[in-house]
Amino acid sequence: MVEISEKEIHKVSEDMDRLGLTYTWLKNELLDHICCNVENYMRDGLTFNEAYLKVKREIGSRRIMQVQDATVYLINQKYRRMKRLMLVLGISTSVIILLGTVFKMLHWPGSGILLTLGIVSLSLVFIPLFVMVRIRDTRERKKIINRSLLITGLMTGILFSLGSLLKIMHWPGANVTLGTSLIVGLLFLILFLVDLVKNKENWIENFTYVMLISLFFAFVNLVYVTTNNSKRPLIDGLVISESTIGTNSDYLSEQSEHLVQKVHGNVGNQAYGQMLTLKNEADQICYFIQSLKLDIVKGEHEQNQEAINDKQQIDFWKVRGKASGNEVYHIMFGENRSGKAEELRRMLEAYKANALALCQDGTTRRYINAGLSLDLDKERDEGNFPKEKNYVNWEESRFLYFPLILAANNLSHIEEMVRMIELEVIRSLSPSL
Repeated sequence: MVEISEKEIHKVSEDMDRLGLTYTWLKNELLDHICCNVENYMRDGLTFNEAYLKVKREIGSRRIMQVQDATVYLINQKYRRMKRLMLVLGISTSVIILLGTVFKMLHWPGSGILLTLGIVSLSLVFIPLFVMVRIRDTRERKKIINRSLLITGLMTGILFSLGSLLKIMHWPGANVTLGTSLIVGLLFLILFLVDLVKNKENWIENFTYVMLISLFFAFVNLVYVTTNNSKRPLIDGLVISESTIGTNSDYLSEQSEHLVQKVHGNVGNQAYGQMLTLKNEADQICYFIQSLKLDIVKGEHEQNQEAINDKQQIDFWKVRGKASGNEVYHIMFGENRSGKAEELRRMLEAYKANALALCQDGTTRRYINAGLSLDLDKERDEGNFPKEKNYVNWEESRFLYFPLILAANNLSHIEEMVRMIELEVIRSLSPSL
């Protein structure tokens, strides 16, 4: 098998350099093509010089430069299109995000769609495209590409923009995404400083960039910390409220139990059976609510088991992730909107119908209807909910995207209302004592 030597390959490469072939990728491709043709002629009995001369006559010296010019033109044309696309995307995403922000502030429908479209386009299309153009510009200037700096910058931009979207839309995972973006952003800032020390060219401009980036991350971190700290009084207040509501529910349950025992023997078997049926139904609902809170607390953090005592009572002061809504969504709605919230509503509907059937007093009936208002739909204020309709149902209005402690409070309020209705209906069925 005939093969040309390294010396002969080097000779061909030098000839291509003399012709003015500067595009490295194209030169390697043409060098391989010429060497293959030379080897083919050498297999027919020609020497290297004879074969190489024949190949050069076939190709022609001007043809090589024409191929390079055409290749560079096509690449530059593609590059210009890329830069044009980047410019159009930058303007369009900015306009869409601005419109979404205005719609959000004015509570107009469509704000969620605009913000999602704009920020997703910014993070997943514009930012990667900007990095690609930056790499091309660096190569054009024949400078070394700092891949670590570009990768960390790319990840910071994507994570921060997506985290901002999750935060604005009150979707789960916002704090984790924003926190990760700040960590990666700090790494990016360190790499940028190292690159600035190594490359002293345009150091005043680069130092200005460092100051602006540092101020940006300091501002974001301040807003992030301030937002979390501002939630603390609210969270503490909800924990206190949770304890108070639980105490009230226990008291109401004891009062109902005491009243049923007190009237036993003074009412007919039918009335007494109705009381027991209603009480058992209330007990089942309250037990179901307690199991929901336990599932949410246990699923939110693995160390939350320490906040639950032997009697399955929850100490919310010890619960971790009180401001998170991940497990609330998972338990109450599930993947296909077939979670426990819908089951709870059906139980409350049956309980309400039974209580109304047992009670004849008009005032108590109005109290039951107001306390267990289970209207399936109501008008919504913003366009953040995923269902394509102009209203939210009972489950969404009380649990969708709610943090753990607020969802627990809502569940406790429902439990308290069930116990209050139980007591009022039993009183209405009791004879005057």
